[in-house]
Amino acid sequence: MATALDQVRALIRDVPDFPQPGILFKDLTPVLGDPAAFRAVIDELSARLRGKGFHRIVAIESRGFLFGAPLADRLGLGIAPIRVIAAAASLWGRSLTEERDARLADGAGPAAVVARRLTAELTARLDDAAGRAAPG
Repeated sequence: MATALDQVRALIRDVPDFPQPGILFKDLTPVLGDPAAFRAVIDELSARLRGKGFHRIVAIESRGFLFGAPLADRLGLGIAPIRVIAAAASLWGRSLTEERDARLADGAGPAAVVARRLTAELTARLDDAAGRAAPG
């Protein structure tokens, strides 16, 4: 019997070679358009994070905003939206990690609402744009 998350996975569309050749983009639009599927994602994320002592949800645009806001609401937490602008990062000479640290300087413990791989990939791209190696 298929679980709610199996049904969510079935809704996610693969878009090969987007936005460039060799990239497999995961289109979550069908999940967002299906109230039961969207609720299942928020239910699962909140179950995994509840009681962990987090103070806020760190949501990296734009998918992070879409999932982070309802998750923060469900958990009764604040949200720290993080914008990723490679050109700005290059101008500032700051990586995504440094930007996150600056926004969370008040000492709050964040719960990231993005896949670890996405965070690592974004950090590497921003650091590449800034002309230095990504933190390990």
